[in-house]
Amino acid sequence: NFQQNKQANTIDGYTTIGPTEFLSKTQSIYNSSYWGYNLSGDVLYQHRFPKRRRTLSLDVSGTFNNKTGDATQTAISSYGVVEDSTSLNQQANSSTSSYTVSGDASYTEPAGKTGMVQINYSPSYTWNKADKETSNYDSLSMAYSGLDTLLSNKYDNTYMTHRGGVSYRYSNRAMHFMLGVDAQYALLSGQEVFPYSFSLNRSFINVLPHAMFTYRFKNNSNLRLFYRTSTSPPTVTQLQSVIDNSNPLLLTTGNPDLKQSYTHNVMLRYGLAGGSKEQAFFAFAAVSYTQQYVANSTIIAQRDTLLANDILLRAGSQLTQPVNLNGNLTASTFLTYGLPIPKIKCNLNLNAGFSFSGTPGLVNGLRNVANTYNANAGFVLGSNISEKIDFTLSYTANYNVVRNTLQTSANSNYFNHTAGVKFNWLFWKGFVFNTNLLNNLYAGVSDGYNLDVFLWNASLGYKFLKDQSLEVKAGVNDILNQNTGITRTITDTYIEDSKTAVLKRYLLVTITYNIRYFNAGQKPGKVKGSVE
Repeated sequence: NFQQNKQANTIDGYTTIGPTEFLSKTQSIYNSSYWGYNLSGDVLYQHRFPKRRRTLSLDVSGTFNNKTGDATQTAISSYGVVEDSTSLNQQANSSTSSYTVSGDASYTEPAGKTGMVQINYSPSYTWNKADKETSNYDSLSMAYSGLDTLLSNKYDNTYMTHRGGVSYRYSNRAMHFMLGVDAQYALLSGQEVFPYSFSLNRSFINVLPHAMFTYRFKNNSNLRLFYRTSTSPPTVTQLQSVIDNSNPLLLTTGNPDLKQSYTHNVMLRYGLAGGSKEQAFFAFAAVSYTQQYVANSTIIAQRDTLLANDILLRAGSQLTQPVNLNGNLTASTFLTYGLPIPKIKCNLNLNAGFSFSGTPGLVNGLRNVANTYNANAGFVLGSNISEKIDFTLSYTANYNVVRNTLQTSANSNYFNHTAGVKFNWLFWKGFVFNTNLLNNLYAGVSDGYNLDVFLWNASLGYKFLKDQSLEVKAGVNDILNQNTGITRTITDTYIEDSKTAVLKRYLLVTITYNIRYFNAGQKPGKVKGSVE
């Protein structure tokens, strides 16, 4: 796939101590244009031997990604009580490339009447390259010249793993379980060639256990328990020690000393389907704990501070760098209950859930944990009236609480909900009418970012030909012209509410032709394949 991305971003930001004491402010305009492509492929070979449960599987896959582009930025910033002003006019050219080649080989051998032993081996090799060259504007030559070494960097890194292990599987009509363990050797290497020259090589040896248990009850219900462990390397951006000043008040940089993270995941799932009343119930719970989690270490300057590598951090600005910390914990639960309502020929699904995340970080060298709590509930009412009429009513509410152990000024509560209705009608001689109405509401966020909008779409189409394989449809998206993109980002040092300019009301004409073909002698109505 190929993509082209253009972005225009305007920031008006300020920093205060307490409610009123001014520390810094900025007005920044950032424009970027990037072009890139991604390639991927996979080859899988499977063989089943004459002996039951004896199999061989070989899989080889590869990906390649490339992105290049440039960005320009102008900014006027003021720092300190005396409002010492600085101006910025820069252009940055950047390119990133990466490829991954991985393989997987597994062999299974029967063990007893119902057991099976599996042996697996999975090698992987990943290469990343990231280059960024930033130049300042020269008013004399009226061009961008003079490389800014603090904002430029060329960095390559590789991540190679060899993972192999053995597992045992057992199954009968009611129960199935699997126990296994893998050993993994990983080598992380990096090479910086500009502005400084250095290299790093780190090796890791990990034991990765995993288990699964499934039990099927007689009432068409089942219980499943999963446990797995995994590792994750830092990204090339996290390793690259170049400053990103796209927001002059919130600077970021990488850390070449990062280690890979190690995660434990436990999942429990219970499901009940069918029964005499055709009801369904589903419950899910998950817990994840990460060691050597890649967290943020933030320095908040209350006065001009000279950091390592001659980085000047102005009063009221922040510099964030990734570091490894233990203690990242996430947990979530989800429940859903479905039942038919014969009197109105509909199906009703009720759902509710709760989630928690505790994200560690460092603020001026002190540990802070950002605890986020989310409670949600909702329903979906779907029709089953006829093949020609279909409607759906839905509602989901979320209440969020953020509490920090150190940065209590970043604590917040906010609420959002989504309510919607969809209606589809196949009426007179092949005409199709579709409409949907969605209401998005945000309450408790920053002034000017509380949101209550209605998104209404509608279309009318007609199906041509005897088999109705050709459809022409015209529709209007965002009829009320209210579409607005609001997002909230919560970190251990600040809360950011963003409003994105999105595509509003527009007319869309769609032509769809379905090609259906059958094997010779195949009964009509059974499609062998289709292309849309």
